Amino acid sequence: MNSRVGIIIVNYNQLKYTKDCVDSLLRSDFQNFQIALIDNASRGEITKQLATEYLNNEKVNLCFLEENIGYAAGVNKGFVLHQHNIPDYFLII
Repeated sequence: MNSRVGIIIVNYNQLKYTKDCVDSLLRSDFQNFQIALIDNASRGEITKQLATEYLNNEKVNLCFLEENIGYAAGVNKGFVLHQHNIPDYFLII
C-alpha cells in the first residue's frame, strides 16, 4: 500500500516534545508522508531551533505564525500547507 499521509503538528513552546515527535516520524520505516509543522508563535529561540533543525528537510514543511491563533486554526494552516500535494490520509498530532 503506497498511500500518502499528510501529518500536521501544531507546536506552542514545546520544543523538546515537538522535536521528539518529528524525529520519531522521520525514523519511521514508513516514509510516504509529509509533515506540516506549524509553530503557533512560540517564544524565545524555539522558532530558530526548529528552523535550524528542519528547514532543509524535504519531509518537513515549516510555518511560523506571528501570533497564536489557537490549535484548531493551526491545524487548518496545516491543511493549507498540504494543498500542493494532497495526501490520501491525514494524521493530526
